[in-house]
Amino acid sequence: MRTVNGQIVPENLSVDELTPMMETTDMKVLALACSALQALGTHEAYMLLKHHVNTQDRCKRRLVYSVIFSFPESSELKNQFRKALLSKDLYFVFTVLNHLVHKNLWVSEADILTCFRNHHNQLSSYYYQILYNISRTEDNTQQLLKWMKTAKTDSIRIAVAECLEYVCTEENYLPVLSELQHSPISKIRMVACRIAKNHERCDLLKPFEGDSDGHIRKFVQKYNNSQ
Repeated sequence: MRTVNGQIVPENLSVDELTPMMETTDMKVLALACSALQALGTHEAYMLLKHHVNTQDRCKRRLVYSVIFSFPESSELKNQFRKALLSKDLYFVFTVLNHLVHKNLWVSEADILTCFRNHHNQLSSYYYQILYNISRTEDNTQQLLKWMKTAKTDSIRIAVAECLEYVCTEENYLPVLSELQHSPISKIRMVACRIAKNHERCDLLKPFEGDSDGHIRKFVQKYNNSQ
């Protein structure tokens, strides 16, 4: 039984019964209707949501966006999705990023990187997992390093470092590891250790044997013992 704002989502209602709820100006009622239509998951439910996808009411449009892109048919709305991703309105940006996290839709890598460049320090570290899927290029590696250095919170620094583990390549992992290994943040130093392990460089783990973090020392010892 799902709830929204403490109220039970009326999943037992039909599309016809939910139609008048979609016309309301009460955002709590509208949120319940949108969630119920998402739960139905039918073409009729999608068409009712689509009817409201271009509404001028910003709050209503955002609620519709929060559910409609989970429908397979929503691929036809890719332009609206892209526009929201590149918007200056963070409410819409967060809404579509949630869909990207759950892989409901995908857009070009260039658009994703533009979104992160526009809102780098305004996004939750949660969203950085989207960047695990970007191309493993030198440009992307350097962009991530720049974001890590300019991050305003440790959580973002850690999230970007974890992206670097996936994006760095055989050609550039050494400078990346060097950048990470001296971080005062233990989780970032752990990423450096994993990069060394991923590239089978046991010798690069030597500086971490006496690390102040017990998890790192345990990781290094376990890897050394497996060799």
